[in-house]
Amino acid sequence: MSRTFVTQSISSTLLCLFAGVILATSLVSSNRSATGMHQRMSTQSIRFGEEVLPDSAFYPVLMIRDRVRLSLADESEEPLLRLQYAQRRYIAAQQLVEEGKLDLALSTLSKSQIYALDAARQLQARGLTESERLELVEVLRHSLYRMELFHQQHPTLDSDLFRSLRDSTELQLNILQQ
Repeated sequence: MSRTFVTQSISSTLLCLFAGVILATSLVSSNRSATGMHQRMSTQSIRFGEEVLPDSAFYPVLMIRDRVRLSLADESEEPLLRLQYAQRRYIAAQQLVEEGKLDLALSTLSKSQIYALDAARQLQARGLTESERLELVEVLRHSLYRMELFHQQHPTLDSDLFRSLRDSTELQLNILQQ
């Protein structure tokens, strides 16, 4: 083996390790809940044959997959992926409510709404046909309805972020309906 090959192999290995540390740090920081990392780690579960929920030990894998798909998606696919992710996270939030994990459900519902709003902004930026505009209005109305329903069922879980997302959704709806 040549000295250049060994040097390049070591450099590549170190670069991969560095990238892995950055990815792990990103996942850990993005997954922290308001109640702290210790509580989150102590409540993680492993489920087989079920939807992967945010309290699952496998949830970071889902997050990585979603981020990779978004980064590889072209301009027309990305907003549609975001709308799919919004729907999936809403369903996960409902399941978390059923399990009594209300704080995590609120966090998941908030992420769902962020995906929906980001998709709406991307679609608006690229320009909408009239039928697309009407569909987007319905999507945002439905997501606002889901948030209001969650708030009615669990009024004690209201937060600044949750109120801000409701206000942002109403603003987006008003802009689209003009």
